[in-house]
Amino acid sequence: MLEKLKELQKFFQATLHLLLINTPYNLKRTGDEKKLMEAFAVQNQLENYTLNIRNGFQESYGIMEFAEETKAELIAMGTHGRRGVAHLFAGSIAEKVVNHMNCPIWTFSMHTK
Repeated sequence: MLEKLKELQKFFQATLHLLLINTPYNLKRTGDEKKLMEAFAVQNQLENYTLNIRNGFQESYGIMEFAEETKAELIAMGTHGRRGVAHLFAGSIAEKVVNHMNCPIWTFSMHTK
């Protein structure tokens, strides 16, 4: 997914805003998360990016609030593609965002075949 995202970023000459949403169920210290995000960016040779951490009750709402705050022109998201009972219990962050945002959303399946 990351290589495709980098191609997309290069094509549009865009800034990549990496976003982590801390929820009450997976709350972590911001300093620790920033270090992990920076290591991820360096390891994957990202360029022209920002690191962003937000707190929210649900990941989907945090993503939508951040997109509105930054006036995002495109949202890129990986998706697990859950179906059936797994989808019923776990839901879909990408689906919630797609159904509530007006900007284009690029989703990429995280499943490996």
